[in-house]
Order: sequence, then structure tokens, then C-alpha cells
Amino acid sequence: MKSKSIVISAAWLLSLTIAFIVGAKMQSADPDDSANISEENARASHRSYSRATAATSRMSSGSRTSAASSGDSNKSLNVVDIIKQDDPISRVSSLLALINRLGPNDFEQVVADFRASGLTRDRMSEYSMLLHAWAKTDPIAALDYAEKNTGSRFARETILTSWASENPSAALQWAETHHEGDGANPWLIGVIRGVAKSDPARATEIMATLPYSRERGDALAAIIPHITSQGSEEAVAWLNSISDDQLRSGATRYIARNLASKDPESTASWATSITNKEERERAIGEVADTWADSDVSSAVAWTETLHGDEKMRAASELMGEYTREDPEQAARWLDSMAGSDGYDQVARSFIWSSARSDPAMALSKVNTIADTDSQGRYYDRILRDWHGRDATAAESWMNANNVSDQIRQRVVRPRDDRRRGR
Repeated sequence: MKSKSIVISAAWLLSLTIAFIVGAKMQSADPDDSANISEENARASHRSYSRATAATSRMSSGSRTSAASSGDSNKSLNVVDIIKQDDPISRVSSLLALINRLGPNDFEQVVADFRASGLTRDRMSEYSMLLHAWAKTDPIAALDYAEKNTGSRFARETILTSWASENPSAALQWAETHHEGDGANPWLIGVIRGVAKSDPARATEIMATLPYSRERGDALAAIIPHITSQGSEEAVAWLNSISDDQLRSGATRYIARNLASKDPESTASWATSITNKEERERAIGEVADTWADSDVSSAVAWTETLHGDEKMRAASELMGEYTREDPEQAARWLDSMAGSDGYDQVARSFIWSSARSDPAMALSKVNTIADTDSQGRYYDRILRDWHGRDATAAESWMNANNVSDQIRQRVVRPRDDRRRGR
């Protein structure tokens, strides 16, 4: 019980720390959201505000003057020592204390030291904390540093998210003026993430400027949770307000998934009422998949009320979970759909979901698929995996089921020979 409490406390402290930094460390440098704000004005206003805030903080707390002014101050800003702490609670607490001591001109060196220590997966949350805090002090300087010193989008998107949460127009202008090329503007994702909670309508407007792309998918993923948090009626109204058919189709999936995680029955009713066939089937698939995660029996019962392509779509989406929970019952359900249009996609879901745990059961359904080329690939891949784990059982199954010599040779051939193409 004690260890569990410690883990929970660590997670709680980390989330609280991030929330504190994002929302409370400093106020916006410029409350004016005018779209005509220039980068130079943004830089000047943020730095002026940062200097005033930093000066006030130092006067009230009696803290250090500047990282460059004394050896003791430099020592107090040593982020490397913090990174070396094993206890996550102590590490996050120390990092928060360090961030609260930083002046506007201190962030660059601290971030550089942090990056030089190695950006592991475990450190990305702490790296994000530093970037968020820097964005509250001087987003232009933070972005300048990120442009010159980072190769991925992570740092700039994180900084833009923090900046846009307080000054969306300035962040948006930076994103628009720093995009090169004809593809989707990746910097808009950070802006959208920063705006989505407080102004989902504006976030949606920005998203609508993106072409069909991975970036637009990322934007949808950022906006949808804030839309669905307003309730199903508001979410559906938002969805219906989208005029771009392709965008609305993608959004339908996200909406269905999010709403189904909260109220699958009501979401199922809405999904089946969608007039557009493609959007309806997408929504039905998402509902079935999400519902099965929490109550596969109810998801199966609902699927049984559907017909045609809609039933096959739902069945294929939930079959994986059904197979993992009750493979024999799932196999019988699959048999009941034999001969139906769309059967193959359901069978494929069953086969892949059972291939590892019960290869014999998975293989027993391979010959029910109409496509003979697909049959050969399934036999080949499943038997090879099975043979590598239990050669005796795999060969016994092949002997009992008259597997072709061609497949048998590929299965039993040494792995090194297969890699060399012999």
C-alpha cells in the first residue's frame, strides 16, 4: 500500500507541477490578442514584462540576482544535479524550485545543460516543464533557441502551446511566418493545443486551414477532448458545423470514440442515426471497438441488432477483444456470420487476435477466407511463428491438416536461410 501511495503521489506531483507552471508561474506578457501584433513587438513586450516580473520576484524573495553574476548562483542553477536524483518526487520538486529561481536570461543555459545530459524518454516530461516555463517568460527567445538547437518539432510545439494559451494571436503569427514549403504547417498544432481548451471554436478555425495531412489528424486529436467535455449535444452540433466532408468524416471517428468511452449506449444510438453512410460506418466501428474494451458482451449484443455492412464493421472492430476474452465463443460467433458479405474482414480480425495464444484455432479459420493468396500468407506467418516456439506441435498440426509441401518447406527452413532468400 505504501509503495502504491508513493507512485500515486509522484504522478500527482508531476501533473500538479506541470499545471502550475503552465497556468500560474507568470501571467501573459501582453493581454492584447490583436492579430496585427508584430514579432518585434511581441519580443519587446514579453521581455519587458519578464524583466519586471523577475525584478519583483527577486526583491520580494531576496533571491539571487543573475545566474551569471556569482559562482553561488551558477551552482544554484545546476540542473544536472537535479537530473541525477533517483527519487521522482524529489527530482520534480527540485526542478520546480529551480524554475521558480530562474530569471529571463537563465533559461537558455539551463535548457542547454538539460539537453546535454541526454533526452531520455523518462526525462521528456521534465524537459517539457522547462520549455513551458521559458515560454511564459520569453517565448520568442525560447523559439529562437529551439530553431537553432533542436531537430524535431517537440520543443517548438511545446513552446507554442504554452504561448498560445495566453497570447494566441502572437503565437499564431509566429507559426504562420515561420512555416516554409507547401505542406501542412506543423507549428499550427502547438497553437491549436494551446487554444483548444479555452476557445475550441477558434482552434477549429485554425484547424480548418490545414490540408488533409497527419497534422490535421493531430489537430483533431487535440481539439476533440475539449469538444466532448461539453457534452454529447454540443459535440454533435460542433461536428455538424464542419462543412469540409473529409474533415467531418475524420472528426466523426474521434467524436464517436470519445463519447463511447463515457456513454456507449447513447453514442451507439447516435452513430446509427448518422445519415452519411461512410461516416455512419466509421462511427459504428469506433463505438463497437470502444464499448468492447469495457463490456464486450454488451458490444456484441448491440452488434447483433445491426445489419449488413454496419454489422460487419462493428464485428471486425470488436472481434479482437472478444477473441482475447472468450476465444471459443468468439469462434462460434464468427461461424454464425459465414457467407455474409464482409465476412473476411471479421475472420481476419479473429485470426490475428488468436494466432499467438491459440495458433491451431486461428489456423482452423484460415480456409474460410475467400482470398487464396491471403490464405497462403496466413498459413505461412502463423505456422512459422508457431514452429519457432513449439516445433513439435506445429509439425503435428501440419501433418494432420495436409499442409502443402511449399508452405511446409518455408516453415521448417532455418531462419538464417529464410533471411538470405534461399
